[in-house]
Amino acid sequence: MLAPVSVSVASLPVVPVTVDLTSETGAALVRATWKYGDARIVEIPFRAADAAGQPTGAPVTTYDIAPQAGARISTTPRGR
Repeated sequence: MLAPVSVSVASLPVVPVTVDLTSETGAALVRATWKYGDARIVEIPFRAADAAGQPTGAPVTTYDIAPQAGARISTTPRGR
């Protein structure tokens, strides 16, 4: 039977680690997967600037990029 061993985290050495996520070996080491989604320019509603420069004026249309950086891209159809 093995006896429990107590190890202080402070006693463990600090080892800098670099993983090359652009290689298949490095990505597999940390179970990383690359995901991407095509970006597109979309029209969005906005308000024109008022005299103080705040967006409270007349409704206008402007452009944005979708999806936003960092947005989660669903890999399953909606409703599942």
